[in-house]
Amino acid sequence: MSDLHEYAVFTEEWDQPAGPRSQVAIELIGTRLRYAEVEHADTDDGPTETLRRLGTCDFDFEVDRAVFGRPEPHQLDAIATAVRDLFEGTTADALHVALHPTHCVGFFTPVPDGLDPETRFGRLRREAALLADAEPDRPGRVRAVPVRTQTLDAGPQTWHHVIHVPEAVHARLKLLAQQLGRQTRYELADTTQAAASLVAALTPLGAHPDAFQLGLGIYPAHVEVVVCQAGQWYAGHHAPARTPEDGAYFAYRLMTDLGLAPAAFEQWWLYGEQTDLRAHNLLASLLKLEPQRLNPLRAFGLPAQSGSPTQMAAYVPCVGAALV
Repeated sequence: MSDLHEYAVFTEEWDQPAGPRSQVAIELIGTRLRYAEVEHADTDDGPTETLRRLGTCDFDFEVDRAVFGRPEPHQLDAIATAVRDLFEGTTADALHVALHPTHCVGFFTPVPDGLDPETRFGRLRREAALLADAEPDRPGRVRAVPVRTQTLDAGPQTWHHVIHVPEAVHARLKLLAQQLGRQTRYELADTTQAAASLVAALTPLGAHPDAFQLGLGIYPAHVEVVVCQAGQWYAGHHAPARTPEDGAYFAYRLMTDLGLAPAAFEQWWLYGEQTDLRAHNLLASLLKLEPQRLNPLRAFGLPAQSGSPTQMAAYVPCVGAALV
């Protein structure tokens, strides 16, 4: 059996002028590598995004394990070759990787405002090492992104989302990024952040600042919960789950932890690989809202009929990572 089977959902040939810039992204889950390329441009009417590539590669091994776990000798080479072929001719200077929360240690944590950058990052690195069960001085990469501010008992704090990347995983991701044909880097986007970037693209300007949206990513062995405020990433969570009732439980638990009532939510979306709308009656009853599938095509003004709704919902992390 061949290592790779590739099929494109959306491809557009174009001569790229000097002005626009491209962002490419991949998602690795199970035996599938999903990929996307988005062109960003500034026009007289404001910034625009155009979807240039979208598709999937199927392998005969688990690609996420090959990158984030323990690969067999030939597997990483097969993935690298696919990345090089899929993005041939791109001008992107970074490979964005949609990172499921199950792949690396990630967490949200508040940091007091006013700390100098070195002190703040040192604090985040130590916390990441502790949660990853790694020595603070061992090689490893930490990526921290400020998400929102909040005044707590200890004063103003900024919540950060932190990802700990072991050195071996860093080396593999760096190798994949270098397949773009130049000294490119990689960027990580947590899949709840990626989903939030699509929610933001679909949220109309002037949305009420107190309006919340909920996203539920459904996968065979885990669920992802993302909360947005006026379309902006607010919080995320993941947990092992195998039933829609599990998803409803963890969504409600995150709402409770954030001090949000179900009535605070005006929309909720499904994405991922198991998005049967009829299966989520429990959460729909709790929110008093019917779910919608999150369709990345809508963010680019493309007809939703260009792809099946269930198929498009699976591309949310990949396309969202290209928008982060």
